[in-house]
Amino acid sequence: MILEQIEEYFNNEHNDIFSEKQKKSLDISFLINLHRSQIFVFEGKAKTPACVAKFYEKINEKEAKIKFENLIFLKSKLNDRLKKTIPDPLLFEDRGGHILFIESMLTGEKIPEMVKRHPNFLFRNMLSDYFDDVIDWLIMFHKETQSCEVKFTHEQRKEYLLAPIAYFTEHTTLSEIETKYFENFIKKTDMIIGKKIPLVCCHGDFWTENIIYDKNRIGVVDWGGMLKNQPPFFDLFMFISSWRFPFNGSGSQSLELKSFKFSFIDKNWFSAMLQKIINRYMLAMDIELRALNIFFPVFLIKKYLQVKAERHPCFSWKSWRELISFYIENETKVYRTLI
Repeated sequence: MILEQIEEYFNNEHNDIFSEKQKKSLDISFLINLHRSQIFVFEGKAKTPACVAKFYEKINEKEAKIKFENLIFLKSKLNDRLKKTIPDPLLFEDRGGHILFIESMLTGEKIPEMVKRHPNFLFRNMLSDYFDDVIDWLIMFHKETQSCEVKFTHEQRKEYLLAPIAYFTEHTTLSEIETKYFENFIKKTDMIIGKKIPLVCCHGDFWTENIIYDKNRIGVVDWGGMLKNQPPFFDLFMFISSWRFPFNGSGSQSLELKSFKFSFIDKNWFSAMLQKIINRYMLAMDIELRALNIFFPVFLIKKYLQVKAERHPCFSWKSWRELISFYIENETKVYRTLI
């Protein structure tokens, strides 16, 4: 049924996305999951699909439409260099009870796939280059989408900091230590009033699985969670805190917590690399380093609430809850890595 629909689309005389020559050289493969059906369209013997056609159930029309409209917005907003780093939105259409969303594919591979192919002695150098290229892209993207630079107001403090904290504390069972921490933290957020904070577009899910790497060129996919006029920290924090390392042994601690400790508590080559790119990002965006200590715990809270609400297929909300508790107990040590 899906094959018939996609063939009907490609044979439609009104379709002008692909030339007749391209149509004849197209091959089709499928990936079907619980959320949507995806059809990868290859041109000739190319290893990378030319585009991907995604069929959403009607109830998920809003999700698909947001992705399409976000890409349309970015294509009108970004410079030519950045436009090449995101998919082209080709079609959004209601096709008899299903929503068809077609976007171009980016060439390259995800960093976890690259890591598997490299010997251990090349891993660090490769990862260092990758981090530099990702941060260069993120700085460029945030500068290009910056709507304004504001001196943080009481209203913005309430919207971006206090509101998620209030929701979290009201809907979560807290330990005595956590309760006291948030009482003090709310007072501490006063220090951000009057500080210069740029408001930018945030990708919303900026982690390794959504970043495509091709010969030192960065590509970014999955724009459904993009938000406009946001403090810029969410993307940076998501990138640096979502790494997972294949630790040996079992133990009571989750892989996420072990990785978080390796990244932010232990003194090692990886935490040193994180510190380097964090400082470079903050300097380029002209933001005081002290702001990290205010926005990072709020990021952890927001991510926990988001993952719990959306049932993210790649993250456990329990793991993010665990990270919040761990951060509170080790705030000073984490802060040393951040700055």
